Amino acid sequence: MKKSNNTELTHHFIETRNMLAQAEEQINSVATPIINTSQQFQKTSQIYSGQKSTLQKSDFFLNRLTKQHKFNIAIVYGSFFFFLMVVGFIVLRRLFYRNFYSDISQVIRQNIQNIFSSGINQQQDL
Repeated sequence: MKKSNNTELTHHFIETRNMLAQAEEQINSVATPIINTSQQFQKTSQIYSGQKSTLQKSDFFLNRLTKQHKFNIAIVYGSFFFFLMVVGFIVLRRLFYRNFYSDISQVIRQNIQNIFSSGINQQQDL
């Protein structure tokens, strides 16, 4: 009976050894793809790091363009409203003060005459 126990134990040890060998083969067969996958993850991580810096730069430039665009919109609206004010001034002046230019020309003529007449008076005094 001892011999059959020993034989049986030996048989179980051999089966266990064979199962361990199969498990080792399975682990080794899986290890290579895992190593390859790990290397691919590292390469992908490096690519993402490069893309991250590129995205940060593009975000910076996009923010600058957005601010410049808002500033340009303000300039365009300001110019448009200034134009409307000038047109309104011209229309209202023509409606309510038609002799604007003739009055100005009379004032300028009077001032020029006063300047020349005072200049002539000063020369006569000398």
